[in-house]
Amino acid sequence: MSRLPWPRVRAAFLFLLTAMTSPTEARDCNGTSWIRLEVTAGEMAGNEAAEWVEIDHDGCVLSGYPSWDTRAGVYQRTMPGSELAGLTQTLASQRIMAFDEKSARAAIEASASKASGDSIGSTVYTISGADQYRLMIDDGSGWKTITWRSPMLELEHRRDIAKRSGHDLDLDDLQRLVTVIEAVRRQGDHPGKMRVAETTP
Repeated sequence: MSRLPWPRVRAAFLFLLTAMTSPTEARDCNGTSWIRLEVTAGEMAGNEAAEWVEIDHDGCVLSGYPSWDTRAGVYQRTMPGSELAGLTQTLASQRIMAFDEKSARAAIEASASKASGDSIGSTVYTISGADQYRLMIDDGSGWKTITWRSPMLELEHRRDIAKRSGHDLDLDDLQRLVTVIEAVRRQGDHPGKMRVAETTP
């Protein structure tokens, strides 16, 4: 099934959200889209989309979870100014707009190859059924897209390999990506979020 352009999907979703929610419910996510995180499960249920979080420049957060998730539904919340500033600072401190997938992977593999003489260090690294994370950020000049499979799990596993093998691995770039992804996910799964729509298969 072909993927529709996200701006068009977002516009359609907001139109439906306006029709589905009561006048007292918050539905003012009309700011320009800024950050988008999509998580596609390695073992998806049918063709249903998995977790997603979107944040606009006004700090309005939309998040959604599929019907097979215990959090199933679409949620909304508005970040206070302090949280919005904190997230902005996280993006800057982690230099996420300068993140380069090829360079990050090359650095990991180059450092891992130094451990190739060790039986643990030379272990083939794979994640079975890995989830795909796609992080998109608009810096005003265009969208930057970073795609990585199970980055948190990879970081954890590679750190364990490094510890057991006694060899350092260059995981700084991957840690930066994980830090940003976790910051965005926390906003989407914040306890203050409000359910504004149901999710159906």
